[in-house]
Amino acid sequence: MSRLSTAFRNANLRTKLSLLVSAALLASLLISQVFLYLYVAGTIEQQARDSADTVMTQVQTYMDSQLRSIVERLFYTRLDSSFDEALTDYLLADTPAAVSGVAMSRLSPCLSLHKVTEPLINSLFLYTPEGSFTDMGLAVAQGYRFEDSALWQQLEASGNYILWGGRQTDQIFITHRQVVPVMYRFKVDGYGGACVLLANIDCSRLTEYLLKMQTNPTVGLLIVDEQGQPVSNPDQVSAFLTQESQLLEQVLGTGEDFVTLHYAGEDYLATQRTLATVPWRIVYVQPESAIFDLLTKVRLVFVLVSAAVLVLMLVQVKQIVHSVTQPLSSLSACMRESEQHSTLQPFDYPYTNEVGMLTQSYNRMLAHIDALLHEQENYIQQLRDEKERVQLEQQLKRRAELKALQAQINPHFLYNTLDSIRWKAEMAGASDISQMITALATLFRIGLSRGREIITLSQEMQHVDSYLRIQKLRYGSQLDYEIRIPQELLPLYTVKLILQPLVENAIYHGIKESDAPGLITITARRTGDVLELLVADNGMGIPPDRLAMLQADLRRGLSVSDEGYGIFNVNERIRLYFGADYGLTLESEYLHGTTATARLPCITEQELDRYVSFIDRG
Repeated sequence: MSRLSTAFRNANLRTKLSLLVSAALLASLLISQVFLYLYVAGTIEQQARDSADTVMTQVQTYMDSQLRSIVERLFYTRLDSSFDEALTDYLLADTPAAVSGVAMSRLSPCLSLHKVTEPLINSLFLYTPEGSFTDMGLAVAQGYRFEDSALWQQLEASGNYILWGGRQTDQIFITHRQVVPVMYRFKVDGYGGACVLLANIDCSRLTEYLLKMQTNPTVGLLIVDEQGQPVSNPDQVSAFLTQESQLLEQVLGTGEDFVTLHYAGEDYLATQRTLATVPWRIVYVQPESAIFDLLTKVRLVFVLVSAAVLVLMLVQVKQIVHSVTQPLSSLSACMRESEQHSTLQPFDYPYTNEVGMLTQSYNRMLAHIDALLHEQENYIQQLRDEKERVQLEQQLKRRAELKALQAQINPHFLYNTLDSIRWKAEMAGASDISQMITALATLFRIGLSRGREIITLSQEMQHVDSYLRIQKLRYGSQLDYEIRIPQELLPLYTVKLILQPLVENAIYHGIKESDAPGLITITARRTGDVLELLVADNGMGIPPDRLAMLQADLRRGLSVSDEGYGIFNVNERIRLYFGADYGLTLESEYLHGTTATARLPCITEQELDRYVSFIDRG
């Protein structure tokens, strides 16, 4: 390598320029041809994908429209006055079997009308507990009983009123064609049993439509159901998908983007689309060899053109280099002649050219960059230290805010409770005071919770139950309450003292303002990772304008106001602990009641450390 480098440096300028220019032109030619080839290949592939996308959109639109039309026809048949009147007369007759012939003559034309106008429907079948009817177009298989069939069992197990079956051999009619049954279960007024209207979709007609959409014979289209089983008949291109279940699963698991599958030494372009009406999917398959067949011919043309251009370029390079270097050769001869006459001029080419100068500049630039990197590292470290300090300050600030908000609730509730005890002592005998004090002690014990801010939902329920018992003693028959909490939710954790303010708000601003007896209902439910605690009352409710203002303030997380102390306090405490995704919402119907819903994360005992690391442990 060293010898080649030395030989190149010692070569004359004409040779150097010829090699360098030829190499540059050759590289440019190759790069341009490669990029042109890739552009053409990308264009062809994109055209294939656009064509596939167009076909898939057309098939998806048609299938959704046709399948939706079939369901609508089942509904329209049921809603048809002639059909409904004939079916009702039959089912409510004293002896339905005696009038089955009349019913068939009245019901069959209704069924036949919808079959004739819908090309995908192969047959229609009406089942009732008293007897079955058809469109009279096909004969029913001898001894067939719908209530003993797998279709009836599938419909009973699902509990749906519309059910799509999978592809199967028709067991109802003697043709035994491959069909997909669509079942619609309904009831007739005055009759207790369930009726079923069934339409068989002909799989061969689905396949005929797909074959019409295959403008390219190399394209394969297949419709599969929710379990990945074929609904249409597989053609010769896409048949490998039904033979190789793993490859079909690979296509169905890729989403609706285009993917490339490798099978039996061949690459295939594949995609899928999901129908909106039925949980079916359309699978599209095309060999990439068919897509890039034209590209193979283009590649040969590129090679021949590139070779011809290269020969012409080399001839031009030789002529251009000769014209450029000829004056330099004359200068070199002049310099040699000057040397012979002792008029030498020094020329240190290997070490004083532009490359050497650029190398020195580059090395100085590297030294400067290295110094800048050291400065940058020091600056980053300073930023990290500053960030940690700010985070610590924010944590301490949040802790102080939480403690301050918590301290606001205990005095507020204490004053209301003492007022209730004083009122009870004045208005009644002392027999109920012990009960109120016992409940009050439970309130204080759970409210303090040894300084813990997060307690179990079970403890929170005991706390609010104690409060409600005190209020029940005060208001008597004017107030009643229910607490319905699923047992599996009681071990979950929550911020303490969030239900009592909501109950207090319901009493003083809802039930107390109403003349009718009041009922407060406390429930809980879990939705995913979210725990919702609901406090509902049947009091006066909130006027719409006031409700809109309260809801807006809760969304903005405004500070506690004099008028809405309890709800804003609860909302603020939940947000401070868990963030803006959680908090309190209000729903109310004026003069009919209000429901307050507190949203919190579902916190198990194993997840407790995430929420008490710097608050309760302080």
